[in-house]
Amino acid sequence: MQECDICGRKTDKEYIVEVEEAQLHVCERCAKGMTPIEIIDHSPNKNAKQEPRVIKHAFSEEANEITNDYGSIIKNAREKAGLTNKELAIRINEKESLIARIERNQLMPEERVAKKLEKLLGIKLETDSKSEENKRTFGENEPLTLWDAAIKKESKKKGGE
Repeated sequence: MQECDICGRKTDKEYIVEVEEAQLHVCERCAKGMTPIEIIDHSPNKNAKQEPRVIKHAFSEEANEITNDYGSIIKNAREKAGLTNKELAIRINEKESLIARIERNQLMPEERVAKKLEKLLGIKLETDSKSEENKRTFGENEPLTLWDAAIKKESKKKGGE
């Protein structure tokens, strides 16, 4: 298990992100809304001891990322279409529990799932990563992290130039 450089949580899945030209190794929660350079899985393998395997490599600069309020967009579109979680899951050939977790913003949909949802519900989940600031939304009791401070500082720099 690795520790998150921002919040100190122990995590099996390590996201490598860039903050002000520094690479940080963070947990999934702290990486939310950011574009990871690399994702490394440190989960113990029962059959053999191996080095951590890379799940996803660097994104290109032109890559799109999913908007931070994807859960509410999907839920509102599903309700507008008059579908239950179960009906939506059946139509896109995914599990109902996956849809529920995505709607609660507990799980960011994979690209293939996002595409199916966009097509069926007539919505847009991806944003141009260059045009939108990396913003995070917070619940009432969710504390700000070092990452949030870095984002705020970065946006002030861009606004002042």
